[in-house]
Amino acid sequence: MNRAIDQYNGQHINHRLLFYTLCLANGVTGIAMILPTATLPLLVEHTHISLDLAGWIFASFSTGTLLNAITLGTLSNRINPKYLLLSGMGIFSTTSLIVVWTHIFSVLLIAQFFAGIAFGFIYVSLNMLTTLFFLETLSEVLNKLQSAAGIGALLAPLFLSFALQTLHEPIWAFCVVTILAYVTIGCLIPIHVPVAAAQRETLQKSTVPSTHIFKQAVFWFAILQMFLFLGAEVGFANWIVTVVSKETGVILAIAAPVATLFWLGLTSGSILSAQLLRRDVASERSLLYCCFLGGCLSGLLIVIFPGNIWTSFAASLLMGLFLGPIFPTIMAITSRYFVERLGLISSAMSFGGETAAFLCPTLMGIIIAHFGASCGMLLPALLCLLIAVTFSLAWRQSTNPYNGATTGVE
Repeated sequence: MNRAIDQYNGQHINHRLLFYTLCLANGVTGIAMILPTATLPLLVEHTHISLDLAGWIFASFSTGTLLNAITLGTLSNRINPKYLLLSGMGIFSTTSLIVVWTHIFSVLLIAQFFAGIAFGFIYVSLNMLTTLFFLETLSEVLNKLQSAAGIGALLAPLFLSFALQTLHEPIWAFCVVTILAYVTIGCLIPIHVPVAAAQRETLQKSTVPSTHIFKQAVFWFAILQMFLFLGAEVGFANWIVTVVSKETGVILAIAAPVATLFWLGLTSGSILSAQLLRRDVASERSLLYCCFLGGCLSGLLIVIFPGNIWTSFAASLLMGLFLGPIFPTIMAITSRYFVERLGLISSAMSFGGETAAFLCPTLMGIIIAHFGASCGMLLPALLCLLIAVTFSLAWRQSTNPYNGATTGVE
């Protein structure tokens, strides 16, 4: 990370301040993503709906994200990513309060829909900003940003527990999102972000073939990789507590920490991989193959030893540890390769990932209901193997593998 102020054709930007602001934004996103899940029983009670309708709360969020990904791909290159991030933070600051405050189910769905749109803004803008201003250390920076989101996800239940036990109202936990979103906006507004100058500098380093992006196999493989990854991550996270409780015969209160261990593993994996890349201990490619194999074996542990709760705890932690670096590292490699179309590739990968997050948990539920919990948990392990296959094919397709992806060492 640059400690000094760098120049883009005479225009200055403080990289360190921008980096910490982006970390704060991703941390806020992590909190905002977890709170509705943690308060689902309260949201059902507030809106007076049956539990079978509760799934529409998350479906509405995914719909907003998918719609955003479809429309934003063609417009993002014309909009300064700083303003996309400001818009996303502003929407999050409002929707987080509406979600917990409203007693009208339709209003809750609308709020979640706009929260999904906000998430799309934040996702695309963060990737564009980090690629433009941290190109040489992209994998390292994206892994650190991912760890910030993981820390936010780990803190969210603690904020909720504190609010319920001391203030007896969940809305105070959601206020944390609003306050931190406004702090992020306040930090971001004065930062000068010379996007045009940064784009010119990064384009000079681009060696991507001139072929139209939709005609390049690497583009479609990148979307498929994100589909497979989010399918494995979200599917595992959504079902692991239920599967452990069912297979081991323990109550949900005892099985619940397995989800916390998974998120702890995701966060730790991102932090560890950032340090490995920074010290040139491993290349991006070798790190990814290690994570693909480790994620597959960790998932198989739960399938092979379904009745052992301690094995399930360890496997959940390891699964998170190996899955943590996959998303930011693949995103870094792909963003460098398609640096000329950052907005489009970010939106396309967002679309692929959100589609998997929408479909894979449902598919796992069907498999678990008809073939058993162990068969259902086999899916994340298989998806990790399929990511390795698609990544290898994408690497082979590119004549200059992913723009000669560097490790991001300073």
